[in-house]
Amino acid sequence: MRNRISAAIVAVATVVGFVPQAGAGSGSGLVRNILVTPKGIVTFTVDVRNGAPACSTIKNDFAFDGSTSEGKAKLALLIAAANGKKAVSITGDGTCSAWPDRETPLWISAFF
Repeated sequence: MRNRISAAIVAVATVVGFVPQAGAGSGSGLVRNILVTPKGIVTFTVDVRNGAPACSTIKNDFAFDGSTSEGKAKLALLIAAANGKKAVSITGDGTCSAWPDRETPLWISAFF
């Protein structure tokens, strides 16, 4: 019984905590460019872009804060995928919080 309750709590937290905002975009394909600014903002390009919030005007690009522990993990995954020539899948968060003309990724997954 306890395992069922725990599973239900995890399922609800996953659905509630990780739903992208309306207007969020997505992307996929190989990582084509990675740029880290002096302030630690990471921008990158993927092959395909589907949808985007109005603020995101640079085609196929995303950006995030690489100075946080979450950002460092995302950057490590992008570098590994780029080095291995593996495709990634991006789910945006519907905002351009890290860089004014690029959507911030909520999720990044790689296919190894």
